[in-house]
Amino acid sequence: MSQPKFPSAGDYMEAIQSPRACFAPADLRTAAVVIDPLGLPAVHAGNFAYVFQLRLANGAVIAARCFARFQDDRQRRYHLMSRYLGEQCLRCLTGFAYEGRGIRVRDAWYPLLRMDWVNGVPLNRHVEQLLDDQAALRSLATRWKELVSNLERHRIAHGDLQHGNVLVDPATGELKLVDYDAMWVPSLMNGFQAAELGHRNFQHPARSRSDFGPNLDRFSALVIYTALRALAERSDLWDRYDNGENLLFVARDFQQPARSRLFTELLELPSPLPDLVRLLRWCCSIDLARVPALPSFTAEGIASSETPAADWIRDSQQFRGPSTPDRFRPRGGQREPALLGWLRARLLGRRP
Repeated sequence: MSQPKFPSAGDYMEAIQSPRACFAPADLRTAAVVIDPLGLPAVHAGNFAYVFQLRLANGAVIAARCFARFQDDRQRRYHLMSRYLGEQCLRCLTGFAYEGRGIRVRDAWYPLLRMDWVNGVPLNRHVEQLLDDQAALRSLATRWKELVSNLERHRIAHGDLQHGNVLVDPATGELKLVDYDAMWVPSLMNGFQAAELGHRNFQHPARSRSDFGPNLDRFSALVIYTALRALAERSDLWDRYDNGENLLFVARDFQQPARSRLFTELLELPSPLPDLVRLLRWCCSIDLARVPALPSFTAEGIASSETPAADWIRDSQQFRGPSTPDRFRPRGGQREPALLGWLRARLLGRRP
């Protein structure tokens, strides 16, 4: 059975110029559409949706996400997510409401997602502005680790952590996450697979739609954390490895870490960065479900065994979830235990 074809960005732009005619919700019908320098509705295009900015009659500003393609369980996903997130009240997430009959394009109705508008700078652009400030980059890395840890405590996985979905308030440094199409919450534990696989420059090389659970963000969180810590040590890495769609790393670094020029260069950074880099490189070869939570590093690169830093070692020794394809499994029966022992010695100050 063929899927319904959804409107293009141009189709949505044409329709949204007449809010009274295209929107079903009453408050959206009286909204003013924010326009671009050409006088057309300003649109932020992504892989799965087109985002328009609307100013309501009461002065509130919202984002209207108009979907680019059909997804049969989208409404149920957002219903379950909204109910769960409403009980958590996390500052890093923004409010949203799913409108099943939201916008009319020509003679057909399509869903839309309305979200609170977030004023912020995409993470990669914010990082670029901080390259000359090592202390600010280290502080940003700390904020990032706190955000990710908070999500884990509440059993939430964003599913697509990447530069464009992390917005930074330039005035306060507060981090906000947007775009929840790939999100996992406990309500989605049974009967759901991942709706999308996330940005390839931030995701595990063997991620599949069956990888959908509370640990889903761990690899991309580690990628971002490692990049931030590395840039705090060597800001010139940015000039060589930024491509506008990444934070230093690209997909081929994860697919072939042994051949990655970036991994080789990062291993030469001052301690404790090499330990962090080795951890990320090791995570590229294990099952996604076994990727550990972010470790804690002291200035010497050794974390106390009484801190949550020990959690990732315990996690990495347990198998959960579907298997990674054979090509990503460690070769040789002793390689993985040996590496775990070495990392245990480095991080916890114990002998392997």
